[in-house]
Amino acid sequence: MTWNFVAPIAAEEDTDGLFPLLSSTFDVMPEPLDGQLSTSLSVFQASVTRMVNGSFKEQVNLSDLKLEAHFTESRFVLYCRKWSKGGFIGSTDPIGLLLAATTAAVSAARAANRRKGTALAGHLHWEALRAVAWRPRTMWDTNAVSLAYLDNTDGEEVRCRILLEFRRNVDAQEVARQILDRALAYRFSSNEEFTAEETENWEAIRTSGPIVQANKGLNWVTLPTSWPIGGTGFTPPTSIQFPAVARA
Repeated sequence: MTWNFVAPIAAEEDTDGLFPLLSSTFDVMPEPLDGQLSTSLSVFQASVTRMVNGSFKEQVNLSDLKLEAHFTESRFVLYCRKWSKGGFIGSTDPIGLLLAATTAAVSAARAANRRKGTALAGHLHWEALRAVAWRPRTMWDTNAVSLAYLDNTDGEEVRCRILLEFRRNVDAQEVARQILDRALAYRFSSNEEFTAEETENWEAIRTSGPIVQANKGLNWVTLPTSWPIGGTGFTPPTSIQFPAVARA
């Protein structure tokens, strides 16, 4: 089954790290490197697109739901406690119909847990962030932030994007900059070895200030390096130096 970033998750379900762990009360369980949580942001609508045959195809569309976005020192989390209707995941069927198909594909024990209830949850750790963008509110579009990553869970790297649409009171430009700052701090705190060119590019992003509005659409900043979802080789930092400090 294709990994689509967000899925219905049962309380205390083992997700192999691909999705957030939920407590018995369906709260998102903190991870050791989460650090100080940012303020929860209400998301008006969220979608996930995936590159298919040369163009991005929508895999997830969540609307008319109480969606929450959290940005920690190690990851971005999207969460919705009540989701019986309002969009689709993996097909054009309403997500209220997804549970039966999902239950049929898991073990009896996990299926029993799912019947007790689920919450929608997904997360993206900062090492997987490939690029971030924002767009201003216009007469035709909501203000929004987009996060790009590579999915390798099926053994082939595929370009994917998450789009978060906010209400007018959210400063999407500031949210995008905060995402960059957290990703930079996380990556600078790891034991990765960067080339001189990569280090120079990281430093340019670190000191660049707000992402410039070059057009009315999405304004992108691409990170020098990233690690695909489902890939191997990345070792998380033991602690995070925040804000990011340039390496010598």
